[in-house]
This record gives sequence, structure tokens and C-alpha cells, in this order.
Amino acid sequence: MTTETSIGAVNGLAARWAADVLDGRSLALAAPAVWPMLAVLAAGADGELRAALATAVGVDPAGSGAAARDLLDLLNGTDGVRAAFGIWSNRDLVPDPFWLDELPPHAHGTLTGDATADKAALDAWLSERTAGLLPALPQGPDEDTRMLLIGTLLVQTGWRHRMSVTSVTPAGGPWSRFAGLRAPVDPADIAVTAGGLTRVIVRGAGEVDVHLVLGAADPGTVVAGALATLGDTPLWTAADAGPPPDGSAVRVGRIASTGTGPVYRVQAPPFTIRTVHDLLQRRALFGLPEADLAGSASQVLKVDQAQQFVMAQFDQSGFTAAAATVSMWVAAGFTREPHEVPLTEVVFDRPYGFVAVHRPTDLGLVAGWVAAVSG
Repeated sequence: MTTETSIGAVNGLAARWAADVLDGRSLALAAPAVWPMLAVLAAGADGELRAALATAVGVDPAGSGAAARDLLDLLNGTDGVRAAFGIWSNRDLVPDPFWLDELPPHAHGTLTGDATADKAALDAWLSERTAGLLPALPQGPDEDTRMLLIGTLLVQTGWRHRMSVTSVTPAGGPWSRFAGLRAPVDPADIAVTAGGLTRVIVRGAGEVDVHLVLGAADPGTVVAGALATLGDTPLWTAADAGPPPDGSAVRVGRIASTGTGPVYRVQAPPFTIRTVHDLLQRRALFGLPEADLAGSASQVLKVDQAQQFVMAQFDQSGFTAAAATVSMWVAAGFTREPHEVPLTEVVFDRPYGFVAVHRPTDLGLVAGWVAAVSG
């Protein structure tokens, strides 16, 4: 599975979520803070839950654990972005070792059963990974919690071009006058995309940009459309010859300037948004039906809570966002006792040969012979 496949799956989940939840209120959501959690759960689930999670994450559960690790590696290799994922299990719960192998390194911890101590430790973990922007969980584990999962995302970037604070008086629209931000932009970053969306890319100083989007449709359709067309070639940009398409929000006119060339700029109000999502209100979207999680641990579990809390801030200095997704799992009412199953294995207890193979082409990359046990 390629990272491009995972990126498409994450963007697809974000688009479906936006289309469903954005209703005209100020809201923020962060699909990369929930997708790795769902992908790891899919790798350890079976039956109805596995099928539902596979639909939600958009990748085969057989490779979803690796896809989650690769996505976290990609995020943590991006300037201005940090991502983390952790699982904590009750001392009485024995996770399946094969499922633990699907987790990112050092992702598994233990709940002590002391609710106060456990919450303090989890709060410290969360605060460190979100630079203190999310200092504590709204609610910690209790005596019924058998497993707890947290996924986090932190984004921090300054601007490539200087932002200035100004009083904005729009020619139209419901906001007649507001204190806003103004910045120059490259002409190619003012665009009209599929669906008649007007998009301006505000370039960050590092590897993160912010796309601002206007459209005539409802908020969910506009944002879902922006997510669905990421990477696509716009229908028109300000770098093209000719006027913008009819119906766009691009204004073309004249302005007094001491410079010698045309001016391309964006004006927008700053914002700070804080949102809490109850993922169990959208069970189908996130692949969390009222079905048991079996196969990942010594007990059969069911999800008790699943939330994402997120903050996003756009201001003169840059863009900052932090998100955490938390799910808590309790016992479903019975325990899976260990039992004997058939085993087939080969023990390499004598000298042997090996060949490293490029799977898509069956190309032998490295071959050799092991004559003795090292060390």
C-alpha cells in the first residue's frame, strides 16, 4: 500500500465528515488525528466491526496497521507538524501480541487502575504532544475502562508573506465591516476550482499552507469539495489570461499603489475555533457500529466513548491547530480464554540460505547463506 493511497483515504474521510457535520456553525475537524486510530483498530478487529472500519478508513485492514504507521511517519517528517498515537490497556487485559506488532513503536502503555494517577499521566502525555494547547483530557478512564486510545495532531506555521491588520469594508456579503488580515499572494494561488469554488492559498513559511475557500453551496458541500479537489488543476487562476469565471468571488479592479506591477492579495478575518465532536453520533461514518471488538485482546471489548476535540487559530502570526481523538473501551461482558489451535511452523535450527525479493517483480535483491548463529 502506498502513502498516496493513505492520503487519498484520509482526505476521503475528511470530505465525508465535512459534508455531514458542517451546518453553518464555526467548526473544525482533523481527519489525520482519527484515521490512524481507526486503521489500527481495523487491523485488530474481526467480523462486523472489521468490515465497518475497513469502509471508514478506505484501505484493506490487512495493511491498515502499516498504513497508520506510514502516515504518522509522513506527518512527523513534515516541518511544523507533529502527530502521535497511543494505546493504554488495563493490567487485566492481555493484548494480542500480533496486534501490538501493528502499533507504532512505543505506542502501548498500561493503565494502573488508579483513576487520578492514570488521568494525570495521560494529561501529561497529551499536553506534551500538543505543545500545551490541549492540556488535559475532558474525562479520564474509570474502573470500567479496559482500553483507551488517543491520536493527536499539532500544526504550527508562520506566513511566507507578511500579514497586516486592517479594517476591511467588503463590496458585498453579510459582513459589512470587520477587522481583518491582509497579505499579498502569488497570482497562481488565487483560483477557481471544480464546483465553482473560489480558493486562495495562503502560503506558510514551511511545508503547510492554508486554503481559504468560498462557494455558493452549503458549508459541508464547499469544504468537502475543497478536500476532494486537493492536488487537481484549477479551472482558472489569476496567472491566466482573461477574467475570472462568472459567479466566482474574485474581484478585479484598480487600486492606487506605489509599486510598478499588479497587486494580488487576500483579505480575511482572523479566527479561533474550538470544537468537540462525539464520534458515536456518526457511528457509520467512523466505522464504529454497536459491535464487539474481538481478536485484539484477551477480552471482548465494546466502545464506550469516542470524541475528538480540536482548536484552530488563524491570525497575523500564522496558523496553529491541535487535535486529539480519544476512544475508551469497556468489557463486552465475557472473556476470551486461551485455547489450543493448530500450529504449523519451520524452525531454522541449522545453516540456511536466504534471498531478499522485490515482491512486485520477484527480483532477487540480496541472497546468501547463514552458517552460524551470530553472537
